[in-house]
Formats: sequence, C-alpha cells, structure tokens
Amino acid sequence: MRARILIIDDDKDTAAVLKEYFIENGIPADTAFDGRSAVKKFDRTKHHLLIVDVNLPDIDGLVLARNLKQKAGGVKILFLTGSVVRRSMLPSGRDYGFMEKPVPPGVLLNEVKAMLGVCE
Repeated sequence: MRARILIIDDDKDTAAVLKEYFIENGIPADTAFDGRSAVKKFDRTKHHLLIVDVNLPDIDGLVLARNLKQKAGGVKILFLTGSVVRRSMLPSGRDYGFMEKPVPPGVLLNEVKAMLGVCE
C-alpha cells in the first residue's frame, strides 16, 4: 500500500495547494479543514502521516493529534503551523515532527518523505 497523508488545516487555500503539491510528487493526500472532518476522514481511510495545523476552529491541533494517534499508533504526525508554539508543548519522538509556516515546498516534501520512509 502506498503511503497516504491527511492535511488538516483550516486555511483551505493552503490545504489545497499542499494537497496538489504532494499528489504531483507521487504522494496521495486528503484534506480536512477542522477536527470533526479530520476524524471522519481518518476513520474512513488509512493515513500514514498527518500534517496538522495547531490552531483549528473546533479543537486544539495538539489534542486532535493525540486522539488520532491513540486510534492508530503507527501514524506519524507533522505539526505545521504559523502560530507561536513552545517546543516543550509538542510530543516528541520519531513519530513526530514540527515545522513553522511558511516553509519552502521542497523542504516540506523532504521532511514528509523522511517521515514516511518507514511505511513506504
């Protein structure tokens, strides 16, 4: 099975651009714009990596990520946010990554590929 990502960001333009970019680079991607739709998509389709904005309209992105990680322990999570976040607030370990917006697309793609390396 090819690795698949779920982009969770309330900025629909950003999510759409990222989805298109990943698909153009051979990585299937889905989008969700809030926590509720993210949970529904996550439950319907196996995702290997989540790209999560920390600030979502209906739930804290950190809480959402923790909840989804509990459902599927093997999922990797990359926090991508323009918000000021203290690193000590973020989960750590090989299943987690963090990048601040704006990030050059090539840098983001390399990070995603590195994180997916285990499940490709």
